[in-house]
Amino acid sequence: MLQIQMRILRVFGLSKAEMNSIIENAQAEGSPSLRLQERDGEYLVCVQASAPTQAMADEYCEKWVQKLRTRFGDACYGFEDTTLAQAALDALLKKLDELEQDLSLKDYGTIIHAVLEKFNNRHPADFPEDAKAELLELGREYFAENEIAMETRAFWWPTFEKTVDWLVGAERNYRPQVREVHSEVEGSFSFEAPAGKFTITAKADRVDEMTDGKINVIDYKTGYARSVKEVESGYAPQLPIEGLIAKFGGFQNISAAEVGRLIYWQLGRQETVIENNMNELLDKSYERIVTLASVFDFEKTAYISQPNPKQAPKYSDYEHLARVREWSVTENEE
Repeated sequence: MLQIQMRILRVFGLSKAEMNSIIENAQAEGSPSLRLQERDGEYLVCVQASAPTQAMADEYCEKWVQKLRTRFGDACYGFEDTTLAQAALDALLKKLDELEQDLSLKDYGTIIHAVLEKFNNRHPADFPEDAKAELLELGREYFAENEIAMETRAFWWPTFEKTVDWLVGAERNYRPQVREVHSEVEGSFSFEAPAGKFTITAKADRVDEMTDGKINVIDYKTGYARSVKEVESGYAPQLPIEGLIAKFGGFQNISAAEVGRLIYWQLGRQETVIENNMNELLDKSYERIVTLASVFDFEKTAYISQPNPKQAPKYSDYEHLARVREWSVTENEE
């Protein structure tokens, strides 16, 4: 007894003559049974293959399904029960995903940084009444100057507007305490390690000289922001390092001063402030850095990809070099 396998291809956008031609050519090449049905410009192509075993029937049918799909091209939008409406929705969602990839969250963060840098350089010691309008205009200019596609711009612009609204509200409360804003400022500090002078460098999103004589350091985040606990425990060293640079007078054109606050501005969402026991936090951070540098100054010290897997960073630019995903084992698999 012969075994049978049947598949249905759904096609839209080809003429009746084009469909007939493809079907006839396939039949001339020895295709299995092909039946064509038309409904409101949409075509259903039924492929029915028979063979001595089910496996042979499946293979024979699938071979011709793929051949026909190639010949129908993009006009073949699905199989079996897929509707044209569902296929259209899937295509739209795919396009939106592509747009998001064209301008990723990282790219969006670059836009925000560029706009805020330009704005703060214009207004280092004041916050204008029309700040919202000016920020939006700078955003429009940036999108235009960088030739960002209109459809991509339409995808991200509402997020940018939300970010600006949040930022203006935060700045209205914060700026009266600020004497001068410094944006995208580079700095460093050095210490002696076993192999000689060791220098730590950083580029801070923003360093603010405050009216009380202290310094605040702000890091802009368009995505995930670290918690107070992570910073205080040493698992998020960026802001403490920038705080140390400020404390030692290592930022360009900014005198050494006491650090008041380390701040994450998760733009459009919330503010995270680290301010308790600041001197103790910075002292501990300095000790950790010196110890770490001293250990790694020895040539035989191995650079371990994930020395503490439970505290591994959410994102790592170098994870692929260690091929972590190939050798790591999750707790559930152990």
